[in-house]
Amino acid sequence: MLLIMIRRYRAVHDVRKAINTFYAHKLFKFNVGMDEFHDFLSALCRYKNVKDAEHLLFCNENVFPYDIKSFNIILNGWCRIIGNPREAKRVWREMSERGIAHDVISYSSIISCYSKFNNLHEVLKLFNQMKEHGIVPDRKVYNAVVHTLAKGKRVKKDACNMLRDGRKGASQLDEAQEVFHEMLKRGLSPTIRIYHAFFRILRTGEEVITLLEKMNNMGCCLNNDTYVMLLRKFCRWRQLDDVFKLWSDVCKNRSVADRSS
Repeated sequence: MLLIMIRRYRAVHDVRKAINTFYAHKLFKFNVGMDEFHDFLSALCRYKNVKDAEHLLFCNENVFPYDIKSFNIILNGWCRIIGNPREAKRVWREMSERGIAHDVISYSSIISCYSKFNNLHEVLKLFNQMKEHGIVPDRKVYNAVVHTLAKGKRVKKDACNMLRDGRKGASQLDEAQEVFHEMLKRGLSPTIRIYHAFFRILRTGEEVITLLEKMNNMGCCLNNDTYVMLLRKFCRWRQLDDVFKLWSDVCKNRSVADRSS
């Protein structure tokens, strides 16, 4: 019902109508609990009304006491839906100031946000912080960390030390592989985006073939972008046996064959 209200009132002034309608439950003595409140906050955020959702949260503390889920909804709104690291950091601090302990969902949201903006320092700092607090990373956290690490060629020494104690001059690829292998050990499947980030920075055919085998073992299917990327790599390296082996796979899987491949 709440989602229908937001869909109907999507303009700025109409969102006010949706919020007024929500408050009308008191007049009609409808029973609105925390679940319904969370649903309404989520619906507001989903349609990019995160500021309104946050205002609603802070104005209703007496009726709907602060909890981790409410703040995570707002944090996720700023992080994933709006994509505003500054606002996300503000809500992150607000949670600490109000005694709301961050959980894996909180870390997943803000790490993913910083990952989108390639802020490696913040990604590694938060990743290290959550592990220090005994919070086990989930698949989204690992994907964000590995992708950020794998995007560049090298990482500054201070950032390296956050993931590997004191190893000077470690390459960013080494750091990415360490987190990647930790992810595989936990049985968490990397996204194809992560595999692509690795493929772009690998420098030998043997490394590519090894990663392809891991990808197949994890049940992650190659798509057209994967084939085109690897065909170009093997052609550039003049590894024709691997080119024709990949081309054979493309021909078998006609759904990925196109003009590029």
